[in-house]
Amino acid sequence: MTAKTTWAKRLAWFVALWALGVLATGAVAFGIRIWLRA
Repeated sequence: MTAKTTWAKRLAWFVALWALGVLATGAVAFGIRIWLRA
């Protein structure tokens, strides 16, 4: 049971960090595009 919850927690952390990384990358690319266009 503890191993299962540990894996679930680890997977949840991985997904959350991956989503944050994708959002940050998209925001940076969007900002650079606007900055270059301005």
